[in-house]
Amino acid sequence: MLDRRALRETDLLAFQIAITEAQSAGVMCSYNHVNGDFACENDYTLNQVLKHDWGFKGFVLSDWGGTHSTVKAALAGSGYGQPGDDNYFSDPLQQAVQDGKVPITRLDEMVHRIVAQHVCERRHR
Repeated sequence: MLDRRALRETDLLAFQIAITEAQSAGVMCSYNHVNGDFACENDYTLNQVLKHDWGFKGFVLSDWGGTHSTVKAALAGSGYGQPGDDNYFSDPLQQAVQDGKVPITRLDEMVHRIVAQHVCERRHR
């Protein structure tokens, strides 16, 4: 376990520099644990640090096998899983939205982040 300050000053620093300097369209969360949560289910690193503190406007996709849940991953800031791995972000996500476990506003954000990056990419061609 790393406290948040140590995490930001060590492991996250290289990612911060790369993501902010490159103005990345997307980032990939991994299957590793970060302070007890899978990286693709880590609200602190994805929502608080990446999206809020660093101002990341792009999308988050999982590494192969990086998604381990539907609700927790979606609420933590993951956007979608790898193609062909729809165990969590296909029908289960639709059901979670219908059951009120994932707000429709979160689904809207997921879609917006993906579409917005593709629109920007097409403008720069």
